[in-house]
Amino acid sequence: STRERLMAAAQEVFAAHGYRDATIKRIAELAEANIAAVHYHFGGKAELCAAVIERELELAQLAVREHAP
Repeated sequence: STRERLMAAAQEVFAAHGYRDATIKRIAELAEANIAAVHYHFGGKAELCAAVIERELELAQLAVREHAP
């Protein structure tokens, strides 16, 4: 879905360039979506970044639970 492509692209762009230097334009291009899709699905760059971080935290929590004694 467009939302998932944006999340994956954002993760890549934020990791490579940091929050400040990451642009919505680059994220949208990488996701093969338009800039309006970022605003539609997330509201803006800050909310997209928060969604990426939240997803990564959830994945980390699952990994910890799976390996906990």
